[in-house]
Amino acid sequence: MVHLTLNDIEIPGNVAYFYGYLMQVASFNVFPTDELFDWLFNFKPSEPVTARFEALGYETKYFVKNMGVVFLVGVIFVILLALIPCLKAMNLIHKFSATDKVESWLYKTLCWNLILRFLIESYILIAISSFINVTEMSFGDIGGRVSSISTIFGMIITFLLPIFVFYYTYFKFDKLKN
Repeated sequence: MVHLTLNDIEIPGNVAYFYGYLMQVASFNVFPTDELFDWLFNFKPSEPVTARFEALGYETKYFVKNMGVVFLVGVIFVILLALIPCLKAMNLIHKFSATDKVESWLYKTLCWNLILRFLIESYILIAISSFINVTEMSFGDIGGRVSSISTIFGMIITFLLPIFVFYYTYFKFDKLKN
C-alpha cells in the first residue's frame, strides 16, 4: 500500500506525506543511517530517481543507502550465520558445552524462521532498491562497490526467494505447524 505513490496517479500532498511516514515504518528505519553509511563507505552524491521515489525515502540510487537499517540487519545476519560453522568447528575440537549451547541456540534462532521472515518482510524494499541501483552500478569507489555487490545479492534474493518460499511451503506443508 505504501508503494502506491510510485504509480502515475495524482495523490494529494497530505496523503503522500503520510505514506512517507508509513514507509519509514515499513522499511524498519528506526534511526537515520545516511551519515553512518557516508562515513563508512564514502558515497558520491546521487540524485533520487524521481520526486515520488524521494518522497518514499528512496533518496539516492545507492542500494545500501536506500536499504538503511535493513542493510545493517542483513549484515548482522550474515556475520551470525558465519559464526555458526566456527562454533561447530570449535565444538569438534574442544568440546565446550557453552559453545555447543550457543551454536545450537544461534542455529535454532536464525536458520529458516527468522531469516525467512526478515526476507519476506523486506522483499519489496530489497527488490525496489536493487532495481534502482542496477541502472547506476559502479565499481570505482568503495561506496559504489559495496552498493553494486549488494545489488547483485539483492537481485538474486529478488528472483530466487519466491521460488524458495514456494518450494518450502509446498513440500514441507505438513511440517509447517512444527
